Amino acid sequence: MEREVTVASALLDQVRSDLVMMIEMCAGKCKSTNYLKRLAEDLFADVIPQVWRSKYTVANISASAWVNDFVKRVV
Repeated sequence: MEREVTVASALLDQVRSDLVMMIEMCAGKCKSTNYLKRLAEDLFADVIPQVWRSKYTVANISASAWVNDFVKRVV
């Protein structure tokens, strides 16, 4: 159980950080990187970004469904 909490906490930090950086990129506050471009492309296509999927494996679902499921698990 402790391992699952640790993994979920680290993933939550990653998701928050990625989304903040992507918002800043869209607002022109930070430089666009290949990582952020790929993240934006994946989310626009409603695909779970690979960096998120590698830490929290689920069935083949959309990114929006993944976020909803992840929220239910960490709240």
